[in-house]
Amino acid sequence: MATAENEKKMKILCLHGFRTSGSFLQKQISKWDPSIFSQFDLDFPDGIFPAGGKSEIEGIFPPPYFEWFQFNKGATLSALLLGYQAQETLKKANVVMKQGKVLKEHPPFKLFVSVSGSKFRDPSICDVAYKDTIKVKSVHFIGAKDWLKEPSEELATAFQNPLLIRHPQGHTVPRLDEATTEQLRAWATDILSYDKKIRNGGSRELENGETKEDVEVKPGEVSNKIDIIQDQQHDGVETKRKKEVEVMAQQKQKKQDQTVVKSRKSAAFWTQQMATTTEAQSNNEIAKNVFDLGAFVGDLGAIEDDAASDDISLEGLEQELEECKNDDVVTNILSKGTKLRDHTKGVENNLRQVELDSIQDYIKESDNLVSLHEQIRDCDTILSQMETLLSGFQGEIGSISSDIKILQEKSMDMGLKLKNRKAAESKLARFVEDIIVPPRMVDIIVDGEVNEEYLRTLEILSKKLKIVEADQLIKGSKALKDVQPELEKLRQKAVSKVFDFIVQKLYALRKPKTNIQILQQSVLLKYKYVISFLKEHGKEVYIEVRAAYIDTMNKVLSAHFRAYIQALEKLQLDIATSSDLIGVDTTRSTGLFSSARGPLKNKSAVFALGERINILKEMDQPALIPHIAEASSQKYPYEVLFRSLHKLLMDTATSEYLFSDDFFGEESIFYEIFSGPFAVVDEHFNSILPNCYDAIGLMLMIRIIHQHQLIMSRRRIPCLDSYLDKVNISLWPRFKMVFDLHLSSLRNANVKTLWEDDVHPHYVMRRYAEFTASLIHLNVEYGDGQLELNMERLRMAIDDLLMKLAKTFPKPKQQIVFLINNYDMTIAVLKEAGPEGGKIQLHFEELLKSNTSLFVEELLLEHFSDLIKFVKTRASEEPGSSTEKPITVAEVETIVKDFASRWKAAIELMHKDVITSFSNFLCGMEILRAALTQLLLYYTRLSDTIKKIVGGSALNKDLVSISSIMYEIRKYSRTF
Repeated sequence: MATAENEKKMKILCLHGFRTSGSFLQKQISKWDPSIFSQFDLDFPDGIFPAGGKSEIEGIFPPPYFEWFQFNKGATLSALLLGYQAQETLKKANVVMKQGKVLKEHPPFKLFVSVSGSKFRDPSICDVAYKDTIKVKSVHFIGAKDWLKEPSEELATAFQNPLLIRHPQGHTVPRLDEATTEQLRAWATDILSYDKKIRNGGSRELENGETKEDVEVKPGEVSNKIDIIQDQQHDGVETKRKKEVEVMAQQKQKKQDQTVVKSRKSAAFWTQQMATTTEAQSNNEIAKNVFDLGAFVGDLGAIEDDAASDDISLEGLEQELEECKNDDVVTNILSKGTKLRDHTKGVENNLRQVELDSIQDYIKESDNLVSLHEQIRDCDTILSQMETLLSGFQGEIGSISSDIKILQEKSMDMGLKLKNRKAAESKLARFVEDIIVPPRMVDIIVDGEVNEEYLRTLEILSKKLKIVEADQLIKGSKALKDVQPELEKLRQKAVSKVFDFIVQKLYALRKPKTNIQILQQSVLLKYKYVISFLKEHGKEVYIEVRAAYIDTMNKVLSAHFRAYIQALEKLQLDIATSSDLIGVDTTRSTGLFSSARGPLKNKSAVFALGERINILKEMDQPALIPHIAEASSQKYPYEVLFRSLHKLLMDTATSEYLFSDDFFGEESIFYEIFSGPFAVVDEHFNSILPNCYDAIGLMLMIRIIHQHQLIMSRRRIPCLDSYLDKVNISLWPRFKMVFDLHLSSLRNANVKTLWEDDVHPHYVMRRYAEFTASLIHLNVEYGDGQLELNMERLRMAIDDLLMKLAKTFPKPKQQIVFLINNYDMTIAVLKEAGPEGGKIQLHFEELLKSNTSLFVEELLLEHFSDLIKFVKTRASEEPGSSTEKPITVAEVETIVKDFASRWKAAIELMHKDVITSFSNFLCGMEILRAALTQLLLYYTRLSDTIKKIVGGSALNKDLVSISSIMYEIRKYSRTF
């Protein structure tokens, strides 16, 4: 026991995300079942650098926040990984023998868990890291709504047999359901058992497929293994040499006899090769692996002297043989079995004949050749005369060309001088233009109004100031000493003037009933260059302007949202309180001294979705105008006010974010401005949420937040991401708490208080059906597995409560009727909500079917008990069987006559009983038809049994015909 407790646990290094902390990751992992990693040592270090900017979890989790990288991550990782690769390569190349084991610097990684991970993007890293499949055991969490879903799936493909755990959430550490928890626990157990096996001395398969024992090399075995390898290599060369079957000869020939010389050299070479091979191998092996060249070469001994006398070079012979491998001529010679000497002689004779034939052709054409020679000589004379004439022309052209060259040089010299003068003029003009201060510019800057002309002048002044600061040549000029003081005075005057102007415009934002967006777009944006000028040439003044704008907008927007929230609170319609639960008997909750609250205007909205679903179709509608709604005395559920408030927040935030980025060029200003409005909205929401017991409303708000996140994503505005995530995180725990209250109300319900002496659908079951249908409908497009699990728990609780209520009825028939009515009502409500009932609807349909069968049997037993008892006990016996008491006519006669006398009246009573028992007419008629069909089957079996009895024909006159019963069944079927 002590040894097991002191055994060192496997350590898992848990690295947190960007600008978060190890504590935050530890809190997220704590949501999982602790038994998964109970046998591991989890280490949650913080990043080595403090966060260099705003964290997305501010307001959700306390600081500090950290980062792992504050440099070029890709380049650094590339260098580290490539260095590591080179180091490992040297290790593997130089195996150090020490006690028979290969030494390594660190133990290999044993497992890898990725939550929203991705591959490296640097190609140099990818070529090394993902060249081979990673054989480490791995788990990959992939979110359906994660923006890194595809990179996460791509990362998983780099591992061997990865475990993929998909969840419906986004870029976050997900909560695990029971199935996923069990799957992850099994994976961890497999890791531990594998590691324990390795520690106990078991063989461990390495990455290259060898086992640990395979890698161990005993001292003294190295040289033996090297000798074996060398022998194997030598045998491989010999085998390759034996298998060379390309013996085609093609060597260099001299003049027309090159083909003959090639054949002789090839024959001599292969004669030597065969002689060498014959000495090393047996005759049988030569016959298997080498061609018999005797058929092609003939008597090689006769040409050995010729081969020896020639200066035969074997260099490049192998390449020539390869080239001859596919040569059609050589292949044809070898295939015919012709000797090389005979083929060579034939070639020589053919060449000599061709040479003699060509000489005869030349003799036949001798007259034509003489005539051609004379014509060429005449042409040569004419060309000689033309050459003399053209030479004279060439001399004259040469003299003219020299004159042109002199003129060209003079022209180029003049062009160069002109170019230099233009360049000097351009630089001097630009210099003068850059440093000169025109009087008109001074008048506008000092005395002019801030308008479009003033802005253009500011741009010119800014350009001059930048040039003076940046150009080193201008800084050293004497002209600048006269102009620079004037430029500085103009800068100071311009900064002062535009500061007063922009502050005056900002104060206009504080006036009541001011349309801030119109003022921003139509007035302030026209002068956004003023902000750029202050940022570049008046930094201290820019800071003051920035602070003034932030303070103004923070206060104005905070006041606007506070007033809007106060107006919305007057429009709120209370839907549910803590006592509005599925299993609570609200009819008995008030007494003589109880403080009963007033009746709600829409009590059914507590459990039924109804028209409240329309709020999800109105996401793009404008926010409510409180005074208009108040004038019409309208009240709204809180989710309507919630959507309206956040619609206004989204539109205002979008406008302010775009304006801040355009006007100031800084996105961070937005968060400083909206710190006030966020605080106002949070204060309101935190006061409403703890008192909200409306589960349907909470789920609607969760779906509204999701739709708002999609809207902001489509707008490509990230400024509300953290806020919306925080609201979503706040809503889910509250919904879970209210849902658990409903669940507890069913589990702890007082059956005696809830029971009513009425077999019709119970109001608790209707509440459950409406509540379940509402949540199923709201979960259709989202597929939240956790919500489905909770709804299954709720379904089990209502099943238990319904069975307890049914058992309070004294008669089994009443119990069955009560259950059928409730099941039928539940199925009808689920179907009305839509085709999404799923497993829950199928469950109640199965229960309805089984209880219908029980009711049919009870109903038939009530009216035809003797018939059913006889059919079930005696009808299956054969009349001639060896039983103690065979079936007799007297035993059946009473049953037949009793049925014939009252079967129609009994059916009529069954019909009345069904009509009064079931609240759903169609359901009752279906049950009646099932009962009549079952009665027909029983009576048919009775008739068949009577036919087999000796003397049973005497009862035919009392038997009711099957057609009569069928007619009666069809009569009742037509009633519905």
